[in-house]
Amino acid sequence: MKESTRLRKESFILHAAAGVMQKKGLTNFTMEEVAEKANITKVTLYSYFESKENLTMAVCYDVHTKMSHVVKAVIENNTDQNGLESCISIKSAMLHFFLENPFRARMMHEFLSIFNMPDNKLSDAMKSSSYRLKLNENSVGLGGMLNAELERGRRDGSIQSETQGIILFIYVMNCIAGYLTMVSMPGFKDDNTAEFLEELTDYHELVARTMLTTPVHATV
Repeated sequence: MKESTRLRKESFILHAAAGVMQKKGLTNFTMEEVAEKANITKVTLYSYFESKENLTMAVCYDVHTKMSHVVKAVIENNTDQNGLESCISIKSAMLHFFLENPFRARMMHEFLSIFNMPDNKLSDAMKSSSYRLKLNENSVGLGGMLNAELERGRRDGSIQSETQGIILFIYVMNCIAGYLTMVSMPGFKDDNTAEFLEELTDYHELVARTMLTTPVHATV
């Protein structure tokens, strides 16, 4: 099979798997459900992803890769901005990447929760997946891009803090967690979502600006 054909098939399967996981979560789905959703045999599914854990990691890697592409595109279009404005744009782009499809945020939170469980069979299987190295490399690349923009801001004087890229990423994920908690609360109306999201975005932009422009002084 040609590499391009295999990659297209993998992409199709990952899309189907994400649809199943969106309804069932990362742990409660079955390979049979994914095969049925993708309209392929279970044998074919296993020929692409040898285990449920490997498929789960592949879906997480796919989402992480798409997020990295979003960040890269923002940086490439931010050459006329100072480092602070570029980082604010990146933060906003990451926020909207997850909020335009809340499954991505739920999946990443569930993934991190499972992945960090000590002495857990599922967690151990995910850590031995062939996609773990790819995901690690992706994370290093994303962190490098964020750190480069933060350092650019420190050089041009627009950023005074020593905040690292991983902190910016964790901050965005915490913003998403808060949003998902709020909209799932009893009494929250769907017609309030757009207004709430706009207010949330404005608030977190203010917080991010404060975080990046406030020097941290050492204390004894």
